[in-house]
Amino acid sequence: MSIADTGDDNLLEAVITAASRWIDDHTGRRFYGGSATRYYTPSSPYGLSVPDEFTAITTLKTDENGDRVYETTWATTDYVLLPLNAVVDGTPYDRIEVDQVSGTRRFPTGVLGGVELVGSFGYGASGAPPMVKEACFRLVGRFYDLRTATLGVMGSAEMGTMRIVADRDVMDWLGPYVRRRRFA
Repeated sequence: MSIADTGDDNLLEAVITAASRWIDDHTGRRFYGGSATRYYTPSSPYGLSVPDEFTAITTLKTDENGDRVYETTWATTDYVLLPLNAVVDGTPYDRIEVDQVSGTRRFPTGVLGGVELVGSFGYGASGAPPMVKEACFRLVGRFYDLRTATLGVMGSAEMGTMRIVADRDVMDWLGPYVRRRRFA
């Protein structure tokens, strides 16, 4: 891939976004961060598995009676974010447990959307791990090269043709980060 001027900036931005979202979809994770308010239904009074990884919780509130009014605001001493070493390891959190020492709160089980979380979801400011970034760089190069390919086939008379796909190296780099896959 060779880019000599700014003429392809819009195309390149679109290709970077496409590769990034392909990786997010393939792994079932978000390797970018963003603030959001999300709602969860706890199955245990003592812990909550959060399918959307997060790097920080600004506010945790609970709706005790199912009226969609989140009347109970938890103090940071009421809960523990897990895994404990997530910040040190550069990974996001995915669970919240009631602090057994100082917490007196309980998650409202059986209340649909009984927990409201406001925070930063995804990998946040630390960004994607190096192997994911490398996979993205590789995909961007391939996707960019596809702009001149007919039906995804590239080549020349001297070299023959080749079909551009996500190579085994890309799939291997992403393998440790796959949480769930979407099936058509």
